[in-house]
Amino acid sequence: MTDELSGQAPPPPPLDASTVFANKITSGIDHGAVNDMLRQQRLILGRFERTNARLSRFNEHLDSVLGAHTARFKSYTHQLVDAKKDLESIFRRIRALRAKLTQQYPEAFFGLEMPGNISDDDDDDYGDEDEEHDPRSKTAARPQHPVEQESAATESSEVAAPADDGAAPDSA
Repeated sequence: MTDELSGQAPPPPPLDASTVFANKITSGIDHGAVNDMLRQQRLILGRFERTNARLSRFNEHLDSVLGAHTARFKSYTHQLVDAKKDLESIFRRIRALRAKLTQQYPEAFFGLEMPGNISDDDDDDYGDEDEEHDPRSKTAARPQHPVEQESAATESSEVAAPADDGAAPDSA
């Protein structure tokens, strides 16, 4: 619009302080650098989204694997608990039978070193002990029962003495 009297355009309306401040800020910004930053942010956002998708798939896979392994672990744990109960029952029966046999046939157990009762609190740590003191060791010295000593002596004398079966010697 032109001013009818002077033929000139009217002066622009006076600017308020906020408009002046915004104009000064925007005039100092390099728009090319801003566009580069926006492009870099979009690239980084895309990478983050792809990484997030991969991690989500990986977590889903791990959930399925964990479920399978948890079921197997529970099964194995149940089997071990059952085996422990069975072994405890077997050892309890063995101890009862040993006590009964010791009472009925004490001469069969004469001189034998019997291991103590096995309790639930005992650990089977024999790594620190010598083998000769471990009654379960094959190299441990085991005292012989008098009957065993007599039978061993008899067997050795039978081997040394020729057998007399009444047959005539061969003459060649």
